Amino acid sequence: MPRTFLIASVVGLVLVLNARRATRFQLVVVPAFFASWLVTELAPQLLLLHLVGVAAFVIAGGAAAWPGWIALAICALIAVQLLGFVRESRRVERRFDDVMSAAIGADPDPRTVAWREYAFPFKLWNRKLRRERDIPYTAPGTRRFRLDVWHNGESGTNRPCLLYVPGGAWIAGVSNKNHQAKPLLMEMASRGWVCFSMNYPLAPRSKFPAHIIAVKRAIAWVKENAHTYGGDPNFIMISGNSAGGHLSSLAALTANDPDFQPGFEDSDTTVQAAAPFYGVYDWTGAQLGELKRASRTHKKGMLRFLQITVAGRRLSKERTFFEKASPWFRVNADAPPFLVIHGAHDTLALVEEARGFVARLRDVSHEPVIYVELPGTQHAFDHFLSIRALYAVRAISRFGAWAHDHYVSGARPAPPSDQELRSPTSQS
Repeated sequence: MPRTFLIASVVGLVLVLNARRATRFQLVVVPAFFASWLVTELAPQLLLLHLVGVAAFVIAGGAAAWPGWIALAICALIAVQLLGFVRESRRVERRFDDVMSAAIGADPDPRTVAWREYAFPFKLWNRKLRRERDIPYTAPGTRRFRLDVWHNGESGTNRPCLLYVPGGAWIAGVSNKNHQAKPLLMEMASRGWVCFSMNYPLAPRSKFPAHIIAVKRAIAWVKENAHTYGGDPNFIMISGNSAGGHLSSLAALTANDPDFQPGFEDSDTTVQAAAPFYGVYDWTGAQLGELKRASRTHKKGMLRFLQITVAGRRLSKERTFFEKASPWFRVNADAPPFLVIHGAHDTLALVEEARGFVARLRDVSHEPVIYVELPGTQHAFDHFLSIRALYAVRAISRFGAWAHDHYVSGARPAPPSDQELRSPTSQS
């Protein structure tokens, strides 16, 4: 038993050390990410299980010989590390508040996350909310061209709208509206927003720009149909994570771009706010010379994947295509307000790229560009009800409320419709 106890403690130590500094070495980057992500976001639950496990080993005689004594020392170190992860998660409250208060003013509804909110991290439903599933947003209405509508079921009109674009590396088998963003959708719908979570065609079967064209079609659909659910078609905030962070930011920066709206060039695809997190903002490697060795190697692997799997084109031969696909190169003065969130320890989407994108956007945009970088935070931190995810979705809700107030206070009257122009009142 003491030797088994020692082996188990060494495995646990490897996991927490990986979570502290996950590798970008290409052969193990994905399993290292998954282990790091789960340890950091489930640290409170794992700390409790760890203490119970240690007690069980001791009761079973695991500390009866010297291997067990070493195991106890290792377990103490593991507990300290897990407690550190919990404290880091708690500190993001201050990080969000400091950055956002400086940009948009004090939080009108400050709330500290209570343990009851993350005690059951996979309880991703709320019976008070309504979810209408698999509504086609374009023809043909296959499952890749469908969205879900989340709302609180109460009567009302002109509610702000959220369109969510899920992540998943732009590829089949990963990206799905049924598995992502539920903490955010639940938070926003409970606050009276009408939320739309979409699917879109995926590589390798569908090559880019099919992804962004679908996002544009979904925006146009929301503008035409939001009123059915009490939403305001004139105010849409778009959000997304990872690949969805790329697509949501690209959509926000390319309003009414005919290259991404074939067959519906006249449709309005403007959005009034954007909140991408841990996105990929550059498809060209513009920063390669500035990156450290491990990050540079990782980015080169990402570029190969984008060319072979997602775009089916060569960067060396069609650089303009890749620049048009990159939010990095689409920054402009007319961009809507942005809230960009990224983890400092993200091993899949480079934090250096997020910093560079924000700097470029701030140089030209007339609207606020808020950037919150979260220490000790991995990719995909928002997928379930962790401490960090709860603070992040509240920050997005706060940003969305500010953006809506900002829009309403500066909104111009909508142009009269054709029916109003033909009415006797408008002709008098």
